[in-house]
Amino acid sequence: MEKEIKNKTRVGITCGDPAGIGPELIVKLASDNRILQEAILIAYCPFPLIQATKKSLGLEDLPSQQITNLTQAQSGKLNVFSPKDAASIVEGKPDNNSASIALWALEKSSDDLEKGAIEAVVTAPLSKQHMAVVSPGFSGHTEYYDKRFKKEGALMVLCSDRLKVALATNHLPIKDISSAITKDTLLAAIRNLSSMLQQDFGVVRPKIAVLGLNPHAGESGNIGTEEMEQISPAISAAKSANILAFGPYAADGFFWFWTVFPIRRSVSNVSRPRLNRV
Repeated sequence: MEKEIKNKTRVGITCGDPAGIGPELIVKLASDNRILQEAILIAYCPFPLIQATKKSLGLEDLPSQQITNLTQAQSGKLNVFSPKDAASIVEGKPDNNSASIALWALEKSSDDLEKGAIEAVVTAPLSKQHMAVVSPGFSGHTEYYDKRFKKEGALMVLCSDRLKVALATNHLPIKDISSAITKDTLLAAIRNLSSMLQQDFGVVRPKIAVLGLNPHAGESGNIGTEEMEQISPAISAAKSANILAFGPYAADGFFWFWTVFPIRRSVSNVSRPRLNRV
């Protein structure tokens, strides 16, 4: 039994803003017995909120316990780290106090992730308006992880069974996107995506389609030059690094094309995915 527990993935889940839907998401996730059997679930959330949410959902029988260190975490239970000073939370009314708890959950789970005490983190939604007050400059989870784990970098990827879409930029005003599209940033994103597809999804030789910024991918410079000046050089550099990167393709037509003519994978050796840590 002890060996079985050690082999299970330790997954942390933050409460996000505790005045929001985070506590409900945690309890509903833990109520699926398949989750508790597959992984050791560690929640970063005020324990009284977990207990109150269990009662409101009629899930009082859900096994849960408050822990103070990860050695106490048990398989088959919802293990909960609770902040020492949990302020009064009003459901549906996020404020700076609830944002402080959201920040605590994010930082505490990141500490445990960095130490290797947990292998993955799931984040619940938070209020960026209030987070920006308690953590000036905060613009999103992706940017937080990118700064925290700078060596590896963070990449936002939208996933389905057939398609994985990575974002070259994240939470930027439209007017700032063009200047953020550079050869170096794009190449880093392509490398990160290629590595993620291989390590986390078992794709042996992933094919990466790089989309353009401008309508029709710039029309050879007639509708913008970013494709010629930054995007194409990044694709060429990726190919030189033995990455199967192609494009730039017109973003305004690519996804329709994908649904009608799905790209055939030359290699489809896909193993059971492991959870990505960012």
